[in-house]
Amino acid sequence: MSAHQRCKNSALALSCIAAALLVLMPLSALADTEVEQVASRIKAVFLYKFCGYVQWPPEVFAAADSPLVLGVAGSDSIARELAEAVRGRQVGGRQLVVRQLDARDSINDLHLLYVAASAQLRMQPALSQVRDRPILLVTDSEEGLAAGGIINFSVQENRVRFDISMSAARRSGLSLSAQLLSVARVVRGQSP
Repeated sequence: MSAHQRCKNSALALSCIAAALLVLMPLSALADTEVEQVASRIKAVFLYKFCGYVQWPPEVFAAADSPLVLGVAGSDSIARELAEAVRGRQVGGRQLVVRQLDARDSINDLHLLYVAASAQLRMQPALSQVRDRPILLVTDSEEGLAAGGIINFSVQENRVRFDISMSAARRSGLSLSAQLLSVARVVRGQSP
């Protein structure tokens, strides 16, 4: 193995360790000013990783090389962190594109839509359009799953966690992997 390849492998290993520490680190261990930044980074990494554990119907892609389009509403910091997390990466051979949205923007080409709690009210018209479409709707509020979200973030025991609604996933025509379900805090609507 060349020195360049060893260096590249070491950098990848360090990146993986850093990401794992971010996910495992309790937010209470941080100063208040750092909490929002770290929580945004953790949520962005989760959003990127969710894409690898979701199967969209093939007809939602115009071509075999069409990108996965990830929309973010209500959080500039998560949009920035997500754009950084996906830069140069692919999922299932597809490039990842991040779009920052507001209530007037179209959701027609999205595959994932993240809606921060602060944007839930103003995004309500878009949320009602997402309900039965093959878009992975990720929310960030106490009412997230009740509002039609498939995945909802929460902070439990000073850690970012997520819950899943399998009935919302089925209604949207999305398949979620067993690996994703196994790391969720709660899975609702799962078949017995």
